[in-house]
Amino acid sequence: MAKVIRKILFGDLFNTLEYEEYFSEMSRNGLHLKKIGRCFAYFEEGEPNYLNYKIDIVNKDEEKKEIRIRQYKRRGWDFISERYNFLVFSSPLNSGVEELYENPEDQKLELEDIKKEIFGGGITSIILIIISILLLILMLYERTKSEGGFYLLLTKDELIITIILTLLPLFKEMRRKLSFKKFEKSLDIVESFRYGGDYLLMRNKFIIRKSIYYFIILFIIFSMIYKVSEDKSINLSEIEDIEALPVISIKDIETMDYSLDESSYRIIKDDIDYGNHIYKSWNILIPEEYSLIETAFFEDSSPSELNPRLTIDYYLGRFDNISEGLEKDIRFREEKRESSTLYKIQEEDGYTFYGLEKEDLSIVICRSGKQIVLVKYYDGTASLEDIVEAIIKKLEL
Repeated sequence: MAKVIRKILFGDLFNTLEYEEYFSEMSRNGLHLKKIGRCFAYFEEGEPNYLNYKIDIVNKDEEKKEIRIRQYKRRGWDFISERYNFLVFSSPLNSGVEELYENPEDQKLELEDIKKEIFGGGITSIILIIISILLLILMLYERTKSEGGFYLLLTKDELIITIILTLLPLFKEMRRKLSFKKFEKSLDIVESFRYGGDYLLMRNKFIIRKSIYYFIILFIIFSMIYKVSEDKSINLSEIEDIEALPVISIKDIETMDYSLDESSYRIIKDDIDYGNHIYKSWNILIPEEYSLIETAFFEDSSPSELNPRLTIDYYLGRFDNISEGLEKDIRFREEKRESSTLYKIQEEDGYTFYGLEKEDLSIVICRSGKQIVLVKYYDGTASLEDIVEAIIKKLEL
């Protein structure tokens, strides 16, 4: 009994010229195609032979397939195997077998119905693709607005990853359509040059494309796993050395006597926890992100009086342009929230500061290289200068 050898199928059978050339070459090496599976082609060992192969695309309907197979057999072609919409035939080289179609235009007309079966109705399919892309753009735009800017959206990489995972199948479908277009163009090739497809080139392109595809998927998966492991919410009382973190605290800027709010409950407002917590996060483009929310009581104040509250956002961008974009987005967001302009208050030694001071609020935005710091201090006594000085001391550490 002849030995059966299995070979991986690289790319889809829309690459008809390449696969026809490949099957012919295998036959010349004594491996004759017997079956095509989902991922493999099965060859049977035998004597070397010179065979031509033809791949035709038909409707999936079994009756139509049988009719097509009989049509080919009457013209001298041997049926080998089928896979989805593809039928594979062979004939001895220079055997003088007849072609099924008199000219390429006849086959192209036949392909119109098959194209609808494989990809859906022409204009409808295109409209659905356009609508899908527009919806993704709209979703990205609305989320960008809600976050305050594109670079601030990068800190929420879950949406970006969702969009990438949504687009990958769309790109895959578009590539299949391009392969089908390539197949249609191949019908115009003169018959004497029909078996000149470059299988090795097609295979290498397929391997590179698949490698990139799976790399993106694995990269996203591992990034999400690493993000989950890195994201933390820690009570300030549990941090032994807050000085080691790139954030200032109330004690760094406040001159009046105060004590931390030791409430056993958390004050939640607008999804923000106003307890004494620091939040650590990570993503691909912003590998370090800290958010500090600290509340306190002035020693000589009554419970009904206003008391200091400090919120800080710290970002370390992976690239300078990300940090620059974050600075602009944060300034725009804060100016919109406060209906006031943040003015440049200092720029020296690699530090750029913007600030705003109101009766009950001081805002400072600092950029130093790839580091961005946003400080908002409510109902305290520290000035903008005190906050700027504390930020410089902290970042220099």
